Amino acid sequence: MKQTIDFLAECEALSAVVDPLDGDDFARPTQFKGWRIEDVIVHLYFWNVQADQSIFRPDEFSKTIADILPDIQKRGMRPVENEHITFRGAALVETWRDHYRDFCTRLDGIDPKMRVKWAGPDMSVRSSITARQMETWAHGHEVFDCLGPNDAIPGTVLEKTKSGLRVQCGVGQIWITQLQLPTGKGTLVSGADLANARISGLMPGTVFQ
Repeated sequence: MKQTIDFLAECEALSAVVDPLDGDDFARPTQFKGWRIEDVIVHLYFWNVQADQSIFRPDEFSKTIADILPDIQKRGMRPVENEHITFRGAALVETWRDHYRDFCTRLDGIDPKMRVKWAGPDMSVRSSITARQMETWAHGHEVFDCLGPNDAIPGTVLEKTKSGLRVQCGVGQIWITQLQLPTGKGTLVSGADLANARISGLMPGTVFQ
């Protein structure tokens, strides 16, 4: 399943950036609600595990989600995730990485159309793994931004941005969207040449949060 390959690649791109970090590096705040780099990895790992359970242990997932959703609504996401994921620092990164690699291996041969439960509406396995990829991409860029400018945007950014720019406003009305990449090295255009409206501007370093 292509979505598994893409999800794995997204995880590996983030892993390569956080793997050299140590000590206080993990406590550095990102631009997303002040989440620390460590918070980002805890969040990704926690929901990767939930996606894993929804596919391979659906009864366990149903019980877990029934327990945690009211708690999240009452106390917020950070306390609940931190109580379930107790690894920190390099050990957290290693455990997160071992899990997503094992998860992706076990996804081989799974029917991408199989329906699975989630915190919201049911979805296909394909949609579930696409969601994990997008989540990793979005939160990964919080980390990239936090650690400073990078000369190269990971190649996956362009494809994900194209997906996010399929804008339709009203029946039959297509908008063409043109964004200047933050590197200044080009523009990304989405939409038809004959579009009857246009949006243009600078694409921020972190597009989706």
